[in-house]
Amino acid sequence: MNDIKVKEFVRNFLNKIFTDFLSMKDRWCEINNFALNTSSYQHPYCQKYYLLKYFPAYLAEYYLIYKSFFERYQPIQVNILSIGCGVGIDYFSLQIYCSQHNNISIPIEYIGVDIIDWEDRCLLTPSLTNFIHSDIAEIDVIVFQNINVIFFPKILTELSQESLESISQKILSCHPSEIYFINSYITDNAMNNSRIRGIDKFQLICSNLIQNGYKVDSQCNTYSYYPNSDGIKNLCSFFEYPNEIKDKLANLQNICNRQNDQCDFCQINTYPILTSKYFAFNTFKFTR
Repeated sequence: MNDIKVKEFVRNFLNKIFTDFLSMKDRWCEINNFALNTSSYQHPYCQKYYLLKYFPAYLAEYYLIYKSFFERYQPIQVNILSIGCGVGIDYFSLQIYCSQHNNISIPIEYIGVDIIDWEDRCLLTPSLTNFIHSDIAEIDVIVFQNINVIFFPKILTELSQESLESISQKILSCHPSEIYFINSYITDNAMNNSRIRGIDKFQLICSNLIQNGYKVDSQCNTYSYYPNSDGIKNLCSFFEYPNEIKDKLANLQNICNRQNDQCDFCQINTYPILTSKYFAFNTFKFTR
């Protein structure tokens, strides 16, 4: 899948999402309570809002993370468990990366898990057949048996201590000789380490593995980022956000035909993510 085809797909996908979003105007007022959490994601109109704001940026970020992962490590196979995969953005990024890098000849398997079955998942990733609709804490340990890569796409802040302990124990019960983690953290300013959310959650898993004999190749409280808040298009050649949708997102308040007492406090106008200041991530290798 070359850059032109990726851009065309993203443009068509966003047009479909925006058309659906327009048909949900009667729910737009509720988006004022939108947050990056499961409570918001369970509503289709919030899912559309999320995708319009974040999808192209996170598609690029996850692509760059996979690039970093495959350049840093050389596993003989890659069996990924994506926890909180949502609509499957990281899976689509993986497909793009593999299609553009013919040197990826190792076997790659992918399982996505999410407590929300996102409405547009099958539209974005129709080939994602290994999807489990469940809370990660309730997943059977058998799912972990062949896994050697765990991806956390912006989800660590949402995971409870119970879920983190459950993930740790299921990994330990499978006794892998090596296991990799790919973490993408939520942030509004990656250059400020006090603005990174989720690292503390991962440290619980890290501590559990180290206490049981694993060694990690870098400190678990570190992360990577792109300095100077580079424009994403300068980092990822296929990144593009359609101007016509971008302009409409910034003007949603005027598009809305609902006028009521809440309008004075409306914050529905938004702008898609276009810079790397929202990219904070890391990859880790644990061995024993």
